Amino acid sequence: TAWPECAPFDVIVMAEVIEHLYVAPTQVLRMFRHMLRPGGAIVLQTPNPINLARRITLLFGQSPFRVIRDDSKNPGHFCEYTVEQLQEVAARCQMSADEWSLSNYFGSGRGWQRIYNGLCAVLPGQLHEGITIILRVL
Repeated sequence: TAWPECAPFDVIVMAEVIEHLYVAPTQVLRMFRHMLRPGGAIVLQTPNPINLARRITLLFGQSPFRVIRDDSKNPGHFCEYTVEQLQEVAARCQMSADEWSLSNYFGSGRGWQRIYNGLCAVLPGQLHEGITIILRVL
């Protein structure tokens, strides 16, 4: 595959990007892997599709996922990935994805948000709204 030529990077940051891609994530991550120095990493942040708010929405019989918008400049999220799915994609791209964390980094931390954050922290499962995962070149 012919990738763009550029000086190798130590780190590439993909913050809230992968869920907007309408191509397989392996295509993009393989290109970025090619752009990294040996030992380099991709810091990837993305929404967690199995967070607490979405599970509650499902309990009430509604889909927590949005339909793709007609706006080609802002179509919305094509696909959101769990930690396990991101680890699987990383492995297919010959990268490790052993370092990850979940957090609610979108909220204000006040009022109901503090209660919600507390529930996400104490209930079992991966309930936080955001995923941060480090992909390293093998």
